[in-house]
Amino acid sequence: MYRVVKANYTPEDGYWYLFRHGSGPGTIPNDVSLLDSCDHPTNRFKFYGKLDRFLTTDELRQYDLKEEMPPKECMSHDDSIDSLSYAVEAYTHANKGKKIDLDKIANELWDAMSQWIHNSGEGFSEDDDSWKDYTHVSVKVDNDDDGQIICRVSSEYLADYDAMMDATEQYLDKVVMKYDKYAYFDAEDTGICVAVIMM
Repeated sequence: MYRVVKANYTPEDGYWYLFRHGSGPGTIPNDVSLLDSCDHPTNRFKFYGKLDRFLTTDELRQYDLKEEMPPKECMSHDDSIDSLSYAVEAYTHANKGKKIDLDKIANELWDAMSQWIHNSGEGFSEDDDSWKDYTHVSVKVDNDDDGQIICRVSSEYLADYDAMMDATEQYLDKVVMKYDKYAYFDAEDTGICVAVIMM
């Protein structure tokens, strides 16, 4: 499965973002200028700002900003564009149009689990895959949260906390960090760990 984003709209005079923590020094990159702003209609601690360039995924995370158009009543006529088209275009530019193969990530996580299982002293030979009967890997897009990719691995062999930490830090984290250098697995429940790849 691929997540491919395309759009034919390019704003000419700036790019809107939602500022979640107000404005001030250090709230945007030093080489970015704030061209315009308007208040959030329901939250006085948030506002919409128009910047003079796209922000990368790392910058969005670092400054806690989100690509989002203000309500139409907040903008001038020239800025009243379709918010979905804008968000799609912003995603494409910030991520350089890359596409994510969810099946590929899942297969890499299975391979990582296999390496850990066979190197952890659990007693499985190289050709013994019976551990897969007690292990599950899930990789899916969370469309309700900015299209983040949720990776979940569950296994009875991860029930021990120390075993889970060894498996995630030595094997599983290396997979998700190829797609998001800040991603890592954390315990969700007994035998279950989750990582979020930010897009």
